[in-house]
Amino acid sequence: MIFKIIKPLLYIIVSIYLIFIFISKDRLYYLLEQKLQSKDITISNKHNSNNIFGINLNAGKIYYKDVNIANFDKINFFTLLLYNEIEIDSLSGNGIVANFFPGKISYASIKYNILSPNKILIKANGEFGTANGNFDILSNQISIYIDANKTVENKYKLVFSKMKNIKGVLTYEQKF
Repeated sequence: MIFKIIKPLLYIIVSIYLIFIFISKDRLYYLLEQKLQSKDITISNKHNSNNIFGINLNAGKIYYKDVNIANFDKINFFTLLLYNEIEIDSLSGNGIVANFFPGKISYASIKYNILSPNKILIKANGEFGTANGNFDILSNQISIYIDANKTVENKYKLVFSKMKNIKGVLTYEQKF
């Protein structure tokens, strides 16, 4: 009796999952690109490559209001129904942003998991040190904790002076 109830449910779940796997990831990316363009953010000079669970962008530039603010080597969008991740390799600021952006980020990761539906986790490593944080979707608050090295902290005093120093860890919190 239970098997007769579970079997159709299992077929529905597997069907939805297979549709999601085989849906064109390019369309999802272009939907994201349109959303970013509405905020005057453009990603250009990139090379797209698809895989079964996502899309990779290689060697691109990020523009805000037609000003190049950053370059990246690789961005990987990994999507599943219950888990999504964006990995960024080698991100560096350009122009005016480079004066406020504390060095090159060698690796960054942004993760969303259905097991914690109100949090987006953030991790980054770079010339500045390491950073961990989260974005609380319900309260629209971002919290970032940076374990910065002293040379970068001295070079970007203006940026780091806006953060709280709690037990040697720089803390940035902002509500949107």
